[in-house]
Amino acid sequence: MEQKLENEKVWRRYKKIDLALIICSYLMLAIPIAMLLMFWFKWYVSIPCTICLAGALVLVIKKTKYKSIEEYKNIFNCKKITIMVLCILGLNILSGAGGLFYQNWDYKGRNAILHDLIDYDWPVKYDYSEKEYEANRIGAEKGFLSYYFAYWLPGAAIGKSLGFTAANIFLLLWQIWGTTLFFYLLFRKLNKIKIKYFLIFICFGGLDIVTRFIVNKWLGESVLLLGSSHIDTANGMFCMSTFVTQLFWVFNQSLPAWIVTMLLVNDKSYKNLGVFVALLLPFSPFPCLGLILVCILVIIFGFNFNSLINVGRIKKLFSIQNIIGVISVIPIGLLFLQNSSEKGSVFIRAYNNGNLTHILIGYLLFLILEFGIYSIIITKENRKRVLSYFIILAILPTFYLGGGLDLGNRATIPILILLYIEVLKFVDNKNTTKRRLIILYVILSIAFLTNFNEFYRSITNTIDNWKNHRFITYNDSYTTFGQFENKECDIFIKNFIAPDKNNYFKKILK
Repeated sequence: MEQKLENEKVWRRYKKIDLALIICSYLMLAIPIAMLLMFWFKWYVSIPCTICLAGALVLVIKKTKYKSIEEYKNIFNCKKITIMVLCILGLNILSGAGGLFYQNWDYKGRNAILHDLIDYDWPVKYDYSEKEYEANRIGAEKGFLSYYFAYWLPGAAIGKSLGFTAANIFLLLWQIWGTTLFFYLLFRKLNKIKIKYFLIFICFGGLDIVTRFIVNKWLGESVLLLGSSHIDTANGMFCMSTFVTQLFWVFNQSLPAWIVTMLLVNDKSYKNLGVFVALLLPFSPFPCLGLILVCILVIIFGFNFNSLINVGRIKKLFSIQNIIGVISVIPIGLLFLQNSSEKGSVFIRAYNNGNLTHILIGYLLFLILEFGIYSIIITKENRKRVLSYFIILAILPTFYLGGGLDLGNRATIPILILLYIEVLKFVDNKNTTKRRLIILYVILSIAFLTNFNEFYRSITNTIDNWKNHRFITYNDSYTTFGQFENKECDIFIKNFIAPDKNNYFKKILK
């Protein structure tokens, strides 16, 4: 009897910790969204939308599904948790967050966003009336920041009081905390904590080094394969970014996508699908598109891919939380629609440009070497799921938005998380043969070379900075989007700035 009471006490303690971490996961997404709503939109829009968002989250959290005491004991292993925390700290510091280590090229634009969020009033607006070049490029004498910048808002709020460096240190801690929550949700999904899961995480990806070798030989070029070279985009438009690359380059889009995807697979409720889509949209519409495709799959085939769509499932989609959750981010969706970007089919554009053969060969390499190699994990149990993921991974990169590879490369993030989970399940499956495991580990070892280059570049460039007594460095040569003539950012400025014109949207923007 005493043992039973003790187990009940321990189980309740685990439940409280579990619930606290789940709430923290939702708050990490909801707080920036609420800030964006309150400071960018007029009160008659922001207040109702914020209330809708809060109401949706309360309804979702109230239905949290808890684990058994044995499952909690497997998850809350203090020794493994300590090792994981150290691994997460090291990974995020190496990424360049906070400026403690080398920051990659993409930080130019991201630091400019943070500067402007700190230095300008909210909503951030630009006056180009005395800057002829900028006004002609944007198509108006005034513009406003129109980008998925929600991720930076808590840090920018700190920066308004304590400065740019303080904002960066906060964002480093914010990123570490977000990565920790992601791994907690992963361990919670799999009912266990294993360091092996982290090792596979930093290896997972395509065989970019093989792609780069083939492309170099084909074009007659000689490029260093190992070292500081960024080989993640070896195949141009067709690439499957590793999780390490995502964290080192596009953390503002990838980290929220990781968390939302893990919340969805832990929750497994049709009544909450719209809420998860709403939580991801403000951080990036591209991964949100990928998440919508995932939701369509589970609506049609079920979360376990073992039942077809039915009337009962459709009814669940029209839950109160789904409806008010989607309503809460409609103004933010309208914000993104103010930008003007090129869009279309990669193959049609290639045909018009006369390089269709080149693109088709690149696409074939992509199908085989980026995700096709993971066919090794297909089993009778997961065949439908993995093949569905493969189909999405094959289709999305054939379209472009904005002229670059962002659509295919970012929209696939949620699907990559799901494929990663299938890899972990395959590794844990007692029926997996030793031969297939060895093949998978060889694939992961070769895939790791992409991330080796990321780590190598970060470490060697940081050492060079330290030798010159630059212990905190920021790659922020753009400084601001208030002026971009003669700057490299001119080529994609419309990704960040929308013209401030009299239209329906301006009526709800502050």
